[in-house]
Amino acid sequence: MASENYVEMRDSVRDAKLHLRKHIEWLLEERHPGRFIPRHAMVMFHGISYAIAQKRGDIRAEILDRLSRSISRDTLATSL
Repeated sequence: MASENYVEMRDSVRDAKLHLRKHIEWLLEERHPGRFIPRHAMVMFHGISYAIAQKRGDIRAEILDRLSRSISRDTLATSL
């Protein structure tokens, strides 16, 4: 997980789409704190194994991919 995070930050830190994904991710975490948990938090604070956190993280990534494809930052701002 640490390696994936490093690659993401190294390659995408200036990518507008990444920032949109992170914003959507933050909103989902805020609105659904017990259901939309970051992978590192699953392992560090919830006692979930790496294997399960990885599977849930993959599902989470797919959700974020779908949402970020269909939502612009302007749309997101007006829907709040």
